[in-house]
Amino acid sequence: MRYELANYFMLENHAWDDMLARHRRELPQMKDMLGDIVRRKSLIGEDTLAGVDQLCYLMNDQEASLGQLQENLSMQQQYLSRRTNDDINAESDPLDRQNALRTQIRHASRDFLQLKSQMMNYMSIIA
Repeated sequence: MRYELANYFMLENHAWDDMLARHRRELPQMKDMLGDIVRRKSLIGEDTLAGVDQLCYLMNDQEASLGQLQENLSMQQQYLSRRTNDDINAESDPLDRQNALRTQIRHASRDFLQLKSQMMNYMSIIA
């Protein structure tokens, strides 16, 4: 693989890893926001608690998915770093792996933003 392409992929992966890390840091804050609203309300119905539990479950699931994706990125970074000095001009495997990661990142980012929007909408209803 050409050095320039591997370097570009590594920079792209670094930016993605940073974004995923920010999302993962934001999830506990989102849970705290929900918890604060629940603690401040004097009367909380079963349906409200069920909604909060569901959102917390989705946040935990999202956090695990983001963590797995960060592990996949790390493995790709290690793979690319071993390939930067190769004289091979075109390998399909790193390109395929990078494209698969790109798709996974796009889906994870979309899922995170949808979850955040869902939580904010729910908070505006129960607050």
